[in-house]
Amino acid sequence: MNEAKNLSLTGWVRSLHDDRLEVLIQGTEENIQLFRVHLLQGPPLSKVENMECKWIEYEKSFSDFEVRQ
Repeated sequence: MNEAKNLSLTGWVRSLHDDRLEVLIQGTEENIQLFRVHLLQGPPLSKVENMECKWIEYEKSFSDFEVRQ
């Protein structure tokens, strides 16, 4: 969440029941690419095995980045 805010990205992240995360982000392409690198590294005690990304058109615009339940 902090990295998304540092990169001026908006949207959300949520945990799925199978230990995966789902993220929807909006921002500049450059900052989204930097965020992807950050996600691949993960936090210190995590292990990122795979990442799937899809570029989509999304009608809603977000004003902040939030963690959803």
